[in-house]
Amino acid sequence: MVTASFTAKTDPGKQRSNNEDCFLCDEALGVWLVADGMGGHNCGEVASRIAADTIANGLKDNHSLTRAVNNAHERIRAQSNENVEQQGMGTTLVALHDLGDRYQICWVGDSRIYRWNPNDEPPFQQLSRDHSYVQELLDSGAINQQEADQHPQKNIITQSLGCPLDTIRIDSEILEWQDGDILLLCSDGLSDELNNEEIASLLEQPLPTEDLANDLIEASLARGGRDNITVVLVNRPPTSTTCACTSETQPTSINSIESNSTPESSQPAQLTINSLYSRNSGRLVLTILGLLLLLYLSVGNG
Repeated sequence: MVTASFTAKTDPGKQRSNNEDCFLCDEALGVWLVADGMGGHNCGEVASRIAADTIANGLKDNHSLTRAVNNAHERIRAQSNENVEQQGMGTTLVALHDLGDRYQICWVGDSRIYRWNPNDEPPFQQLSRDHSYVQELLDSGAINQQEADQHPQKNIITQSLGCPLDTIRIDSEILEWQDGDILLLCSDGLSDELNNEEIASLLEQPLPTEDLANDLIEASLARGGRDNITVVLVNRPPTSTTCACTSETQPTSINSIESNSTPESSQPAQLTINSLYSRNSGRLVLTILGLLLLLYLSVGNG
């Protein structure tokens, strides 16, 4: 499995004294997430931390990502009901779980995940779909994308972990890793300040993920930084197809050559051997018959 590299950055923004966002980067579990807490001072921070801890513990217990997310919803609701000062707290969530050649994404609310890959067309995609009032207007055709980007009620979400619903909507997809993938997980502190085109223009820079994360944060702050801003970048580096053996050290026995060859190269080699045998087999039979005839004549003459 190709090891992914990652970078995480968070900033309280220019108008908030506290940071209710929480991120988790656990390479051993293969999970990365961003949670954007809600509910006022102390409450939002608690909700987002509960979400991160519960999901990590669930994956350690071999739960599926969606089950772990649902468990986080139930834990936040339980704590909210038990503590008057924390009633109404909740959090959005976007999570990524590495499955080897594939990965699973889950989201609740308006925290987002984007994919950038310069080898694809289009190279930039928003993989998640907001659970929000404005997204519903956009889906119905009532407004266009430009109006959605500027809508005064785009912060109204329709789903969150900890909301007063027994069953919540957890959207999930399983996708295949592609060489060169960069996945961006973020809170709405980024996506409210920068539209998709602006985010794409920053991701297309040939820079390390740490520099890309810094640029995304700085661009959001330059636009006003009205909310907490959190970004997590997970980079899937290209896999190498170059053989590790050099010409001096590569084994030359027949078994080694066959085991190191690809199916595409071994099949033509087998066909070449068969064709040589078919061309020479008739000549070989005639030679053997000639030797037998000479042997018979010499015995008869003796």
